[in-house]
Amino acid sequence: MQIDGAVWVLKSDNTILKFIQGGKDFFQLGQIDPSLDKIKNFFISDETDKMYFLDNENSRVVMTDKKGQYLSQYTGDKFKTANDLVVDEKGKKLYLLEGGKIYQVDLK
Repeated sequence: MQIDGAVWVLKSDNTILKFIQGGKDFFQLGQIDPSLDKIKNFFISDETDKMYFLDNENSRVVMTDKKGQYLSQYTGDKFKTANDLVVDEKGKKLYLLEGGKIYQVDLK
């Protein structure tokens, strides 16, 4: 679950629910290739303009706008084994948590 003015919930079937003021709001991910079949975790906040999805299966983090439209992705070995992520858009950094270690990735 993440909060950015809305409450976002990732369900076990990869469905993402968005709630505003207690009511369900429409959200759907746009076309992403390969598709996000198994999202490990995601990050959104009121300090970000984008959403970030950790896709271990495809060793990547997918970036979308807050309407779910694909923007870009970051790939690498650490994305396959990471457990969680946090993004600092102003500082242009993505932080990955893997076990007890934190890895830093520069955002473009």
